[in-house]
Amino acid sequence: MLVRHSALYLLARGLPAVINLLVIALYTRLLGPNEYGQYTIVVAAVSILNAVFFSWLILGVERFLPAHSGGNQEMVAAVAHVYLWLVGLTAILGGAIVLYLRQDQTLRWLVGVGVVMLWAQAWFELNLAVARSKFAPLRYGALSALKAGIALGLGTILITLGYGTKGALLGLLAGWFLASVSFGWGEWIGVRLMRPNHKLLLNLGSYGLPLTILFFLNFLVSSSDRFLLGYLMSVGAAGVYAAGYDLAQQSVGLLMSAVNLAAFPLIVRAMEDSGADAAREQLRKSAFLLLGIAVPAVTGLCMLSANIGNVILGKAFSNDASLVIPLIAVAVLLSGIKSFYVDLGFQLGRATHKLLWSVMGAALVNILLNLWWIPLFGLVGAAYATIAAFAVGLCVSIFLVRNVFVVPMPPRDTYKLLLASAAMALVLWPTVSFQGPIALILQITCGVTAYTLFLWLLNAGGFRDKVSAFVGRKWKYA
Repeated sequence: MLVRHSALYLLARGLPAVINLLVIALYTRLLGPNEYGQYTIVVAAVSILNAVFFSWLILGVERFLPAHSGGNQEMVAAVAHVYLWLVGLTAILGGAIVLYLRQDQTLRWLVGVGVVMLWAQAWFELNLAVARSKFAPLRYGALSALKAGIALGLGTILITLGYGTKGALLGLLAGWFLASVSFGWGEWIGVRLMRPNHKLLLNLGSYGLPLTILFFLNFLVSSSDRFLLGYLMSVGAAGVYAAGYDLAQQSVGLLMSAVNLAAFPLIVRAMEDSGADAAREQLRKSAFLLLGIAVPAVTGLCMLSANIGNVILGKAFSNDASLVIPLIAVAVLLSGIKSFYVDLGFQLGRATHKLLWSVMGAALVNILLNLWWIPLFGLVGAAYATIAAFAVGLCVSIFLVRNVFVVPMPPRDTYKLLLASAAMALVLWPTVSFQGPIALILQITCGVTAYTLFLWLLNAGGFRDKVSAFVGRKWKYA
């Protein structure tokens, strides 16, 4: 079930990921570094505010809706009630800031549209959480694909009409809102905004609120470098860095999150139905699949970063962003191991408050190293700071989780994944100087083929046995 659901979520997120890569490719050609930098800084600010105000509610839905005994309607009604209260609170705060910024019309507009984007993103992510909790990867994929498609299409049209950064932001806003209306509205129709069950609110709050601080600090680790690059260097430098960062995140992050999207509900279900040992076994399977997909992806990005940047990014971005791509790929791998494997122990042990120590350490390291290394090394300094921050956070999480929930070691066959990835790198080595889209397609094909072949030869995780059994069944019934 884990492999099947992971494949469904990978397909469900694959099309949106391709569209998001097209967004990076088109926007880095249609917008200059300054405009793209402004766009990414606004999006990062909205994501940070979403983490502060709404993430606890979204996380509570993911954790408690699959096992809620009071029925879906009771929980959805409580979530809708709290969401509207938070919309009102952020409207008051945002309105006060807009009134204060009377002299700067551009900044007033950005703040105003940012508040509306905050509401749209939160509602969109609530709909994703409901779809995921109900084991509905197709609806999850439809939401994600429609949002990405609308953001790309409308954003590109508005940019070509001369709206620049404003057009890109309005396209993203429309994508969040229209996708939620199209595929999420049915969950909310007929919901009565009754007074929420106090016990339910207490469960949501006690589980999610510590994670709100966690999410805020995580966004500081992943986004503060953009703000600091804009402050210490220029908005254009932040735009170039963001292009390389987002390209690595959209590829490696997509693969790891697809596994987690499938694995986490199964781990929770195993915990609820059969206890901690069953959850650990499910977690061990998840770790093997997580590493089996992510490690070769990072290896490929590191080997082929020059051609990837040349093919996907605009000329004003490609050279400098290509230096960032392999470093951020490593950082995303460390972040994924931490978030989608080690940190699940804190969630299963209902001790999410202890996660704060690891993320606070990572955030502090990231900010201090950025302040030190950006003036010395520029964009590469920010990328190295990100690697160091996620490495510190991972080490602290490993140390602390032992007293909360014993996270199992990955299966012994994991070393075979590393051997297969290393062999793939050796195969790709003679091709690293090749340039152009055709060369990139051939390089990717060569890398995937080599990795799969070495998995077969090493029989990693019983890969050869499972494929042989599957082919044998198909041949038998053919």
